[in-house]
Amino acid sequence: MSQLSLAAGDQLPLVTAPLLPVPARPGRDLTADFKAVWNTVDRDLGADKIAELRGYKVILVPGFLSNAATRPVNIFGMQVELGRYFGEQMSTLEGLGVEYKLSAIESEETPAYNAKIIAADIEASDKPVLLLAHSKGGLDIMEALITRKDLLPKVKGIITIQTPYFGSPIADYILDGSVLGRLAARLLKSMGGTIDSLSSLDTRKRQAYYRDNFAAINEVVNTVPILTFGTWKDNVAYRLDTVLKPLRNAMLQMGFPNDGEVPVYSTILPGADFVKLEGVDHFVSVMRTGPILQYDRPRLTKTLLLLFLTDKHAK
Repeated sequence: MSQLSLAAGDQLPLVTAPLLPVPARPGRDLTADFKAVWNTVDRDLGADKIAELRGYKVILVPGFLSNAATRPVNIFGMQVELGRYFGEQMSTLEGLGVEYKLSAIESEETPAYNAKIIAADIEASDKPVLLLAHSKGGLDIMEALITRKDLLPKVKGIITIQTPYFGSPIADYILDGSVLGRLAARLLKSMGGTIDSLSSLDTRKRQAYYRDNFAAINEVVNTVPILTFGTWKDNVAYRLDTVLKPLRNAMLQMGFPNDGEVPVYSTILPGADFVKLEGVDHFVSVMRTGPILQYDRPRLTKTLLLLFLTDKHAK
């Protein structure tokens, strides 16, 4: 994998794969629009917009290893529950009266495995669907839609938060190290999953996947409005500013602004609209991480939903 030094604002979604095909229509940078909506969302998300949102069913698709934070999970024989993943997203939707479902994917399984679960969720909805995913959940969604194109008319929008469309160097490092790879395989097996779920985040495999499925992915991008949300967290010397500080700093040394798990370039799906925001790590967007880093997840949820509605009407 080639490594280039990037400024966080550079639009280089294919920086590690310059030979991959690029869609004819570039995605739009909606970062300024996001910030404007963020500032006024409580005022602008009025009765008319809420009524419009109630016309959809929101399907939430969590990311890699999320089962440990959505329900108790077996880890090396012990039942563990780490937190409430997507908790405030669900509470926000409840408060707005918007129907939603937390997709019961297996977060330690591959996109191909989870695609069937997501497809069944879409089919079961009596309403048009909005898909809201975090991290690897966005890869699971894409697999579902390129293998079940008949579902595209029912999907009215996709919002992905910190999805590694082109993988993560962290996955590469673990998979390339024999000891870490074996430990990861044991952990995932104890949780009911497979090492293939981690392999699906390998940068080389994600680039190959994009190349091999370019036409199908481009059809999804051209058919369904997609908003991708990527972030990075700069280093703060001599202070633990994120629980992901060691991983964040390792990728910074490679030249990749990142959220502690995913480089910001990897969160941008070519052809899709995108937001790039500084100061948010990979965990805090979807769950509490203690006092180290705070973030307003209800406002994030409302802002992304209102930005989707506003942009849909502007087209």
